[in-house]
Amino acid sequence: MSITIVLDATHRNVGAIPKGTMAALYTTGSPDIKATPQDFANHPNAIHICQDHGSDPTADIIDMENGAATPQDAVNFINNARHSFWNVNRAGQRWPGIYLSRSRVTEQANALVAAKLTQVPLWVAQWGEPQMSAVAEIAHANGPFPIIALQIRNQGVDDFSVFSTEWINAVSKKGIVKATIPPGQWKNPNEWTWRSAIVSGIGLDNKQHAFQFAPGTGQWTKNG
Repeated sequence: MSITIVLDATHRNVGAIPKGTMAALYTTGSPDIKATPQDFANHPNAIHICQDHGSDPTADIIDMENGAATPQDAVNFINNARHSFWNVNRAGQRWPGIYLSRSRVTEQANALVAAKLTQVPLWVAQWGEPQMSAVAEIAHANGPFPIIALQIRNQGVDDFSVFSTEWINAVSKKGIVKATIPPGQWKNPNEWTWRSAIVSGIGLDNKQHAFQFAPGTGQWTKNG
């Protein structure tokens, strides 16, 4: 696993981020917060942050904190942003995640569990955490809500974070082929009937999973 340093700033302070440095910029908010087209042109690979209640489903991250999104807003954003990701509404969108402080992780996790959402990346603010500790935490992240970034300090005009490079680089692209339903009676009643069938593949958690179909119940059962 590799790490990328990311600096996030509002439009007012975006000039403090050197060109060539990975940036995180806001796609919504007041004029002093929302990045301009020129800001994004100066930082073409920037992480896109939705700072309001989720009005930009093409963003990579929603800002869940006081004055921005609520935990339920974040749930709604994840659903909408995943739809955007798979439909490539913005080529380059990352797998949607949530920015929040460490103290609110449990609150947000409860809202995600209630909505039956998993594999939701978290960008956690924990100012003062040593950089090596933050890197280790990202490297060992697992579970339904993996920490893919830690914001560890404020630098006056911007904030300093360490990010999973893999998350940054895994973007939506035009031309991605979507999976189709395997042939058989569950797709077309006029097709042949399987006694059983197994579908195996790599999930969004990067682990191997298998599902077995039972014609008697019409259900897929997860085997691993």
